[in-house]
Amino acid sequence: MIAGLRWLGEPPRGVHLALGPRSAEAGSLRGLIEEAGLDPEALETGRDDLGRLQLSRAGQPLAASRSRAGGWCLQALALEGRLGVDLVAPGLPEALICDALPPSEQSLVWQEGLHHAPSAWAAREALLKALGLTLAWGPDLRLGWADGTWVPGTFQGRPMEGWELALGRVGELWVAVARG
Repeated sequence: MIAGLRWLGEPPRGVHLALGPRSAEAGSLRGLIEEAGLDPEALETGRDDLGRLQLSRAGQPLAASRSRAGGWCLQALALEGRLGVDLVAPGLPEALICDALPPSEQSLVWQEGLHHAPSAWAAREALLKALGLTLAWGPDLRLGWADGTWVPGTFQGRPMEGWELALGRVGELWVAVARG
């Protein structure tokens, strides 16, 4: 796990995470692969239609995700399922982030506090990545709110049952991990 990472709830299960400077991105990925007990030389790599990294072992896909923000790179690897991560660095005004959210999340942010805007953004991005989608699909995704944190809500009007969403902080950085 990442030193100094404080989860707001339960940490994600079965996910290997690395956070470091963007300049060390390749080494971080290799470290995650080794941490997962995999032989880096036995993996096949590729890119999806959006240019995102894809990893597989003996023809079986692995779940991998990456996010970059403010000179940092967050990478994640899981042996199964769907996985998405997002990293939000400080710098953007919370009100500006809130304005970019759909109306349902804007209402919750204004109700619960503007300081929740960066975590809402991170949660949405991680879930969309895990679904294999882009921000263009954002209006189809709705977050929920429970026990003071964001939770998977609905996608295209259907509950996101079986999905996990973990949010945490490392210093001023927001970290979100979504699994399905």
